[in-house]
Amino acid sequence: RDGYTSPRIFTFRWDQVPGRDMDWRQRMKESMKEDEFQREVELNYLAGSGEWVYPMAQTIEVGHYPFVPGWPTRVIIDDGYDDDFAIIWLQKDVPHRRIRIVAAYANSHKPLRFYGHLMTGQPSTEFRWTGEELQLMAWLREYSVYNAVYYGDRHGDNTDLSSGKSPFQVLAEEFGVVVITTGDPNQNSLKHRRDAAAELVPRLDIDERHGAPLVLEALRYARFPRKRDGSQPTGEFKGPIHDSTSHFRSAFEYFAINDRLEFAATGYSGERSGP
Repeated sequence: RDGYTSPRIFTFRWDQVPGRDMDWRQRMKESMKEDEFQREVELNYLAGSGEWVYPMAQTIEVGHYPFVPGWPTRVIIDDGYDDDFAIIWLQKDVPHRRIRIVAAYANSHKPLRFYGHLMTGQPSTEFRWTGEELQLMAWLREYSVYNAVYYGDRHGDNTDLSSGKSPFQVLAEEFGVVVITTGDPNQNSLKHRRDAAAELVPRLDIDERHGAPLVLEALRYARFPRKRDGSQPTGEFKGPIHDSTSHFRSAFEYFAINDRLEFAATGYSGERSGP
């Protein structure tokens, strides 16, 4: 304007700045107020603006982010029967240090074998499949998406008394789907999961197909219970409101805590150093 050109502004995440590592991040987190830390370090510009769990999700838009053969692939499971059995397929865009959500699916009141067939792309005649489910399984077969690392909630390791086996044991024995869970309960606390997921939300790319936008919807809708006027803080971390989208949010959080462990073990290489 008037012969002047506006300067271009380049935004860098903290871990893209030389000399800044996890120790630096931890020092900043301990020395800053939480909402200030989220805005200034995590670039979560909406932090402190309301009751949203992941306010940065409000700024994300779905787009054309298809599955890329060869990229590290993760499948995340939040198992359930009366509640939704939620599944997220995602990839690590290692060069750009981003996470790409490529598919999502949820259902309820289905036997475990239904999901085993679905995740391995095998439409058994044992079940009646919708057109959407058949398309999803065709996509899984076309790109061998089932050749992935699977993560899930520790709940899936609990033994069912009627069968004597846990859900994840059945998936491993009958479908070759080996689900990794976080063994340390402290790593799986609500606060730990939320903090880990909040770090990843700004790095998300959401594809427009295969149900992937459902994950963005879950992150956008996640809210903390509204505090009553005059109530005093108790110091206890309260979880988000449970609703119809909660299971995709939980699944994404399971990925986030395991991604932290991967990062600690290998850096952002995208692949685990061992089983």
